Order: sequence, then C-alpha cells, then structure tokens
Amino acid sequence: MWRKLENVPLGNGTDEDPEDWVQVVTAWTLPGIFDGVQAADLGKVQAAIRARDWAQNIQASNWAGYAVAEALGLGSDTKAERQRLKGLLQSWIAAGALKVERRHVARDGRDKPMIVVGSPVP
Repeated sequence: MWRKLENVPLGNGTDEDPEDWVQVVTAWTLPGIFDGVQAADLGKVQAAIRARDWAQNIQASNWAGYAVAEALGLGSDTKAERQRLKGLLQSWIAAGALKVERRHVARDGRDKPMIVVGSPVP
C-alpha cells in the first residue's frame, strides 16, 4: 500500500496573518503507463512512426519514444517520462501494433534496429 503527503490548508488565516498549512498522509496509487492514453491514440503514434525513421535505442537522437511523446503530448525530459515512453513502446511492440526491423542507416554505414508500424490493432 502506497502513501503520499499532501498539503492541506487549516483555514485559520486572517487579514493580517496567512493561513497555516499542514501535511497529511493520503493513499496513493502508482500511475500506470497507459493512464490518460486512449485506444485511438495508437493511430496518432503509428502516423508519427510512419512519417520518418525512428530508432529502438533510447540513447539515439531519433529514438521512437520521442515520436510517441510528440504524438500524445507527453513529456520526455525526465528519466521517469522516458521510462513511461519505453513501456508504451514495449507494450505496442508486444501487441504487434509496432515492430522492430533491422534497417540500414547510411549515415552510420550499418544496420540498426528501428521501430516501424506493425499490424493495426482493432
């Protein structure tokens, strides 16, 4: 069972003095990777992936997670945000909506795993 601290005003403020605040313990649920993501959002992600080449490697400047973030209006700056994007990609790859293909990258002169659109998911 998870808990978190929340700030709660005491309502004791006056015109001269601001009100006091205390922290109370409340229940907390770890957010899931699909919280706020709708089934229709997959189409947006597939369109973004289809538009250009996206790498599977999270360290790449063209990592597919950035396409997901842009398509869905999600963040990609923090480690937690990138982990969520990585989880979304893994889930859609497991479902077949996206897939990994080795493609030749001329700039690097070698094949690399790239994320491409898979089968449409009903």
